[in-house]
Amino acid sequence: ETESGAVVWTVDADPTMRSPLDAVRPLDVPEWLRWDGSGFNSIERPWQSWQRVRVAQIADRLVAIAMVSRGEGARSWTSTNGVEWSELPLPVSPALNTPIAVHANADEIIVSMSNGEQARDWTTTDGERFAELPAVPGINLRTRGEFGWVAPDPDGEPIVRVSIDGQQWDEIDLADELGFDAARWDGSVEVTALDSSIFVVATVDDQRTLLHGRVDSAAAEAPS
Repeated sequence: ETESGAVVWTVDADPTMRSPLDAVRPLDVPEWLRWDGSGFNSIERPWQSWQRVRVAQIADRLVAIAMVSRGEGARSWTSTNGVEWSELPLPVSPALNTPIAVHANADEIIVSMSNGEQARDWTTTDGERFAELPAVPGINLRTRGEFGWVAPDPDGEPIVRVSIDGQQWDEIDLADELGFDAARWDGSVEVTALDSSIFVVATVDDQRTLLHGRVDSAAAEAPS
């Protein structure tokens, strides 16, 4: 307990708990709060208290997706004001009790989920409709610049993938620039597009390398 007497965490052998993980979950129900300019107000939420939800903004909407859930029922919702929510149909029905990964940036929200047979990535730019993304490693981490998109290798290989239209992707091998030619357990490679630039940050142990490249959009769009 805190000094005020509020219970933060508790461990119990309550026989009504559904799984061992329930023993280390907070007993109080998380609240959904909305800032109105002068303070936070508690409002109703459409999801269940045991669902772990990610809320992100895209265009003029909020999108809420239950990354962790159990049983059947809705797992995504959309709202224009954070108060009134409606169910947002997912493009496929996720397999029962499987997690949904959510990656959001200023341009889009990407969800990665499995229907029980294969995992795929889907994007929404308006919070209303989803479009399937091509099966490109790391595409769920892509970012957009003036020239198109870049994506890191999800396994930490010294590779950057680049696309003009988001459909056809090319690989850039940075092994010589980064000093290693394969994924490392103590390393990571991150890539970000910003305007006409590509930034690559590679971390190996306690050493960090930053690469900066510029893309000529006119040259990139020129037919080969």
